[in-house]
Amino acid sequence: MKIIPKNLISQRVTRNIGRKILTTKKNSPHIFFVGGVIGVVGSAVLACRATLKLEENLDEIKRDVDTVKEMGKTIKIRIITRMLVMCVSKALSYLEGFMVLL
Repeated sequence: MKIIPKNLISQRVTRNIGRKILTTKKNSPHIFFVGGVIGVVGSAVLACRATLKLEENLDEIKRDVDTVKEMGKTIKIRIITRMLVMCVSKALSYLEGFMVLL
């Protein structure tokens, strides 16, 4: 069995890693192009899947909007009622004060 010195092993490993890095740098435009194509195709697929679920979401959103509108009407009615009660009570207090003066 042949004994291989440590420095020879480290040189071989360093050489192999260097070659891989150079090969990667040389092919990087192709690698990024393929990555971009995969990204575009993936985005298109996800957009199509989301479009299929759109009808369900629109129905749910429409129900929520209708609920909020109904709540808004109820709140407006309550506010107007409170304002009327305040005005009437104020008018009655003025009337009572006026009646005392007479």
